[in-house]
Amino acid sequence: MGCRRRGGAAAWLAYSSACFFYFYDYVLRMQLSTITDDLQDAFHCGASGISALGSCFFLSYAAMQIPVGLLLDRFGARLVLALSALLCAAGTLIFAVAPSLGTASIARTITGIGASSAWVGALQVLTEAGFPEKMKSLLIGGFTSFSMLGGFASQTPFDIMVERQGWRVAVAVSAIPLLLIAVVFACVLGDVKHGGEEGGTDSVSGGQPE
Repeated sequence: MGCRRRGGAAAWLAYSSACFFYFYDYVLRMQLSTITDDLQDAFHCGASGISALGSCFFLSYAAMQIPVGLLLDRFGARLVLALSALLCAAGTLIFAVAPSLGTASIARTITGIGASSAWVGALQVLTEAGFPEKMKSLLIGGFTSFSMLGGFASQTPFDIMVERQGWRVAVAVSAIPLLLIAVVFACVLGDVKHGGEEGGTDSVSGGQPE
């Protein structure tokens, strides 16, 4: 099923899935702040160790921005976003069972690589779905609104789950929606078309909001 039918249900489903992935980008970014004390106990490290662990996500995220743009231009949103969601899920699951700070750092690096396509990929989805230009600003605003909700979800709701189930179970459970979103991306997003086929346009470019 493609997502190029303008204003069709597939286009809106593609947009919704991209929103949810960007929402989850912020969940993954902020997750560690809720479980800092648990991580220090589990990995027998201090604040500096947790800071280094947190930096693994952001360094890999930042390093992948230009490569992700190139990959999206070459292969389109369907392949890149589906694989990215799977990488996020894999990194999150590895983190949940990590026996040491080193393994946890590798897991967070994998997660950062996967999440790095969330924003640029969302813009690519807008292009491939063929939404009218007059709707682009509104739809991009929707992306950013959802991302802030992700920041909220990583705090109080996630903290409640940690208190009831423990941090490892809570982190592992948080990987399940990423597996589902990977399936949605694979099924809903269309293969990339170049050269203006089926009303395609050039890739959307734009900076990531702070």
